[in-house]
Amino acid sequence: MNFFFLSLMDLTSLEWENLYDLDRLVPQQSWTNSAWEEAKKAGRNYYLAVIVENSIWKGLSLFYRPSVEEKVHLLKIIVHPESRRRGLGKNLLEFAIKKWRDEMVCSLFLEVAENNGPALGLYRLQGFRALRLVARFYSDGTNAWRMELPLNNA
Repeated sequence: MNFFFLSLMDLTSLEWENLYDLDRLVPQQSWTNSAWEEAKKAGRNYYLAVIVENSIWKGLSLFYRPSVEEKVHLLKIIVHPESRRRGLGKNLLEFAIKKWRDEMVCSLFLEVAENNGPALGLYRLQGFRALRLVARFYSDGTNAWRMELPLNNA
């Protein structure tokens, strides 16, 4: 199992294919083509942490970091359905947290569906704290917790 940290700006066409393929395996979290095109245009502000096993992308986490911000937004974590329940999401998150801490980022923040117990548990175990409940955050009307993990002192 290998971990990589990549900028969307530097992805090859094969890496984009791997990203699209993995994203579409989880339809309820999948982005539209237009959302990915917008991310491509702002590529220097988007980053991926990726787990690769036998040349196959097994998981990824997507981050947005505005150029002047010291906060990073975790947009999504995806683990290949056949690779779930093996701790890959936890490993991926720990890898990314270390990377952002080394980059002297002050904090990570995210939104997670209030009914996603496994994800909430993972984030709490990593030290994220709930800031507030955001009503109808998702397109289906589901509420989300906004959470934050302090990394370095400001």
